[in-house]
Amino acid sequence: MLLGAMTFMAACDEDFNEDVAAPQGWDQVSAISVKGFTAKSVGVVNLGEVTGDSVTVVDVSLPSGLPYGVSLGNLKLVVTPEGSSNSYTLNAGSTGKVAVSDLQEVINKEYGLRPDTRTFSAELTADYMDGGQAILATGGTVELKAIAAAPIIEDVYYYVGAANGWSDSDQTYPLKNSGADVYEDPIFVGVVPAPVDENGDRVDNWFKIAPASAYEAEDFWGSLMGASTDGDGTLQGRFVTKDAQAWNLPASDGAKTYVIKLDMMSGTYEFTPYVEDLCDEYCYVGALNGWSDSDKTYQLTNSGVSAYLDPIFSIVIPAPVDDNGNRVDNWFKLAPGTAYGDNFWGSLICAADNGDESLKGQYVIGDAGAFNQPASDGATYYRISINVLAGTWEFTPMAFKEYIYEIGNESSWSTAHALRSANYDGKYVGYYWLDGEYKFKPNEDNWDGDWEYVDGNKITDAGGPNMPGVAAGFYMIKVDLSEMTFETTPFTVSIIGSANGAWDTDTDLTYNAEEGCFEVTTTLNDGEFKFRANHDWGINWGGEPNGLSQDGPNIGVAAGTYLIKFYLDGATGTAKYTIEQK
Repeated sequence: MLLGAMTFMAACDEDFNEDVAAPQGWDQVSAISVKGFTAKSVGVVNLGEVTGDSVTVVDVSLPSGLPYGVSLGNLKLVVTPEGSSNSYTLNAGSTGKVAVSDLQEVINKEYGLRPDTRTFSAELTADYMDGGQAILATGGTVELKAIAAAPIIEDVYYYVGAANGWSDSDQTYPLKNSGADVYEDPIFVGVVPAPVDENGDRVDNWFKIAPASAYEAEDFWGSLMGASTDGDGTLQGRFVTKDAQAWNLPASDGAKTYVIKLDMMSGTYEFTPYVEDLCDEYCYVGALNGWSDSDKTYQLTNSGVSAYLDPIFSIVIPAPVDDNGNRVDNWFKLAPGTAYGDNFWGSLICAADNGDESLKGQYVIGDAGAFNQPASDGATYYRISINVLAGTWEFTPMAFKEYIYEIGNESSWSTAHALRSANYDGKYVGYYWLDGEYKFKPNEDNWDGDWEYVDGNKITDAGGPNMPGVAAGFYMIKVDLSEMTFETTPFTVSIIGSANGAWDTDTDLTYNAEEGCFEVTTTLNDGEFKFRANHDWGINWGGEPNGLSQDGPNIGVAAGTYLIKFYLDGATGTAKYTIEQK
């Protein structure tokens, strides 16, 4: 037996000192190679096509004729994503199979759930056991390619049914996500009016859902999503993509509008009927605009979608003053856009009691009392917010100014850069190039009441040094006057998307201080892209060149090499871009 063991060890690629009797005496700094213990690639592993709980990801060969008392077991795969320094150890059983959930988790963590082919290096290891003592053995490193188990999610879906005459070309009612990568946000939502007949009477809402690709398919109707049972009227459940039947939301529900929500990752739907007739426009009417029944200067806004999707409308208005500039009470009501007609004063959003000074409550519709925010509250601005689904209001008096200013070494202390408090709550944000020390001040044209550095992230108006110097670069600058704190964070801008290779690949733009823009010359594929900050979706921009917006739509582009310039307004965070083919 001893002779056999010595013969086996001689077959290993590494030499061992004969006077070392026990393997446990070795420091486990590297793995030994054992003859006959090898790994080979098996091609692309598509987890979406696996039916069991485990899957073979490498082809494992085990040695035969091991000496008595010697075994090879506890197989593991150490996988490292291509281009990453992260490694993950997966149990590989005795044949190279790993748990589907373990590999799925690795792909999800590194790349997200988009079902693209991902490449890893995979080292096969095992415990070489001799008399109860172990040495790490390696079967080599091979290439592992895997695809996450995830449904194919398209960029947009469409309602097809009674409300659009079951048209196979009309796309009036889209369902969209937030504009982020569809595997980061697989929730698609749309708003559809309840169908009516030629006399304006409600009829049943029969419908299915069409992926965007259906409009290019040979069989449009066979490409639709729907219910598993024809006429299903349930408000939530699972949809099907094969042999789909129509849902039916009956006219008897009294709805005027439906919100349709699909979770494309879980394959579920949720329908919400609304009997309220909501408007997408609301305006202030009161002391500030002379109680005009036509002036719409002070318009409340939401995020720009249907009121059924975002029912919270708000505005920040200045406190009213008299001809001498002295504060007066702010008496007002609110007008839906539909009120600007024959019955304006009977259609307003009002307080139940005239002169109500409450900061929150339930409003009424009609010709009722006015709200009042008294001059004695000392506010210079008010934030007015209403929830048109809940029928509630919330008012916030504010004494902070809209803008404060940064000034510093980057301009030789000659140019003040505006930071804005969008909600007039003392929390200011700006985006600027900094280089060295700087300060903050309340006025653009003088130093009265400026703020200085204390320590950490604290500022004071009691006198002190400049803010500590920072390396030359572009920064997001935040000041909170309610807490007397400040923060400067390096700020990058990149493009990401299918046009850039994948929705998990960023190409950074470089800041051009002379022109005041971020720019890059890069080659793009046919596809779409968006801009985002700091390689994160928290701040992202999409849309038209002169109308980029947070979470805006993807930007389509044809293959080619382009010079892209991105312009960011330092005070407001609004952005635009230009793109020029080279």
